[in-house]
Amino acid sequence: WRRPACPLPALLCLCAAAAAAAASGSRGDYRLAGLFQLHGPLPPSNILRFAVEEINNSSTLLPNVTLAYDIHDACSDLATSTPRCSPSHRGEGRRSRCSPPSAAMSPAWWLSSPQPSFSWLPLQISYEASLGDGQQVKAIFQLLQHFGWTWVGWLRKALYNLISASEVCIALPSTIPTNKDANSPELQSLVKMLIEAKVNVTIVFLHRQTQAVWQVPGIQSIGSVIGITEAGEVIEKSTQPNCTQCCTGCRWLAAAHSVYDAQSSFRLYSAVYAVAHGLHDLLGCASGTCIKGPVYPWKLLQKIKQVNFTLYNNHISFDASGDIRKGYDIIMWNWSGPSWSFAQWGVPLPAPLACLTLPCSRQAPSSVCTGPCQPGERRLHWNRHRCCFNCMACPPGTFLNTSDPYSCQHCELEEWSPERSEVCFNRTVEFLSWSEPMSWALLTPTVLLMLLMAGLAILFALNASTPVVKSAGGNMCFLMLGALACACSSLFGYFGEPTRHMCLLRHPLYAISLTIFLSCVATRSFQIVCIFKLNARCPALYEAWMRRRGPVLFVAANTLAQAVLCLALEAANPSLPHRNYRIRATRVVLECAPSSAVRQATTAYTVLLSACCFALSYAGKDLPASYNEAKCLTCSLLLHLAGSAVFLCTQDAFSGREQGAVQALSTFCTVAALLAGFFLPKAFVILLRPHRNTPEHFQEAIQSYTRRLAAA
Repeated sequence: WRRPACPLPALLCLCAAAAAAAASGSRGDYRLAGLFQLHGPLPPSNILRFAVEEINNSSTLLPNVTLAYDIHDACSDLATSTPRCSPSHRGEGRRSRCSPPSAAMSPAWWLSSPQPSFSWLPLQISYEASLGDGQQVKAIFQLLQHFGWTWVGWLRKALYNLISASEVCIALPSTIPTNKDANSPELQSLVKMLIEAKVNVTIVFLHRQTQAVWQVPGIQSIGSVIGITEAGEVIEKSTQPNCTQCCTGCRWLAAAHSVYDAQSSFRLYSAVYAVAHGLHDLLGCASGTCIKGPVYPWKLLQKIKQVNFTLYNNHISFDASGDIRKGYDIIMWNWSGPSWSFAQWGVPLPAPLACLTLPCSRQAPSSVCTGPCQPGERRLHWNRHRCCFNCMACPPGTFLNTSDPYSCQHCELEEWSPERSEVCFNRTVEFLSWSEPMSWALLTPTVLLMLLMAGLAILFALNASTPVVKSAGGNMCFLMLGALACACSSLFGYFGEPTRHMCLLRHPLYAISLTIFLSCVATRSFQIVCIFKLNARCPALYEAWMRRRGPVLFVAANTLAQAVLCLALEAANPSLPHRNYRIRATRVVLECAPSSAVRQATTAYTVLLSACCFALSYAGKDLPASYNEAKCLTCSLLLHLAGSAVFLCTQDAFSGREQGAVQALSTFCTVAALLAGFFLPKAFVILLRPHRNTPEHFQEAIQSYTRRLAAA
């Protein structure tokens, strides 16, 4: 709510024109003319007369100049009609009657304003004018921003430019009709609309003619009414609240009408003095004597804008645009039964609103259409007002930029964000590093297994001429140990940041090495079955097998086939380093791009060889004990098949580090099972049962097998 006009001359026209008067019979050197409504409760003409007489009696202001004045009756409200009254007499202290407009008067010379004006053509000064709409509007807008009022009723268009560029919305644009009594349907309908709009803050621009709005029945229910008036006009400085204290010492003003009249009178009083000080400077009265002469309105206007004086502890001066340098006091309507009064509520504006304080018994109301969204929630409008919206959480992977509260923006590929985020975070780079505990849990047994292989190779080399080593395959045992060592070394490709060579080699190395080992096992099992079961029936078969280097060709052919298969599949669909952003929102997983075709085809090939080995070992289950390895090989081959199944299943079941760790564990289990099933029983005999590692023991076992066959 805005108090009716502000005090002094200013932008809107404090208008006093002083012109040299040559009218006969005039006792003044310069004449001022005032246009008033002469029938108010406190006639402003008395103030004009008092001010002129006070100046004429001053020895310091216009010392040798006498001012005269004319008073004209405005007769009616200038807001609803433009009455152009010409004076009937121009003498000191004379009043005019209202007469029809003169043809010689230009409409531009008169101010069509709801406020009375103080004038002499052609320069006009309205003592009821505001400090200037710009300052007043900024003060009100400052107040809205300070309290966060974004959903307001609006009863004038002066704030439109500022509000349209802000977060403030107008729920009820309207105007207050003038010259209406409290019982008028228009005013009562307006109050009803304010209540139904559910706004707690309404901006009202009032002048004296619209002050009847406070008498409308039910007006008290619209909430707190806060206004601004010019700082220091009515409430003394001693009663203004301290910035750090609540308003305990605010003096409540008694009658609203008398307050208005007192303010209006002081404004008129100040306007006359502003003209006098401007004329004082224009006539060069600073030397103690004024140089009288013609006074031109534009020159006087320049001097009025430059005045700088104090009037009853009120500092009067104007800025470059003609606005008075004077702030606003914030006041509040005080409802007390059917009557009301004013109370100062805060410090003058424009001052830092951090100093604004509330009375101890009051709390600033809240007036918003929709409360503020939580951090990371975007606004979704549900009607034409930008202040009315729903709050929608920004989904993961997006963030809300504070410069655009209406849309969630996507994070970069290397970034992530949780739900309701206002920033994006860098993704954590993830891979199975060498240093983490899970890696050490796998690497330690792998190194021990490779050391065991080295030990077995030494043991077999030292006992190469013994029957156990010869029955195991002789020199082929070293090829088998080497193949298992290579398969085990492929396990190291799962640790550390993936590289191109590591991704391309780790699975083919495992598949080809395992193929070599299984081919050797199949060859050795085939030879034993041939010696004990097929040699008697078809001796040429075994001879041809040995003569044409069947074991070497079989192993080489299987190895070559597996190598060609790996090469072709890797060429068609290479396994290369890959940054996977889909596994976890917060991480980027460095991995070898899975080549499922390579894994499935090569694993299927090794499984086929394992099945062949299993069939041959099962066929020799009734052979002599020294050559019967069906139980151990069956167990190890079953572990290999289980490991292969795990290997195939985990390529999609796990991801990231876990996938690499499970595949490394599968490789380790397969190699360890095959090593344990084939070599450890023989090492046990060599080391702990040396009496079984003799030709006599093997001969006895063969003879026992022959007798059993004969008996059958």
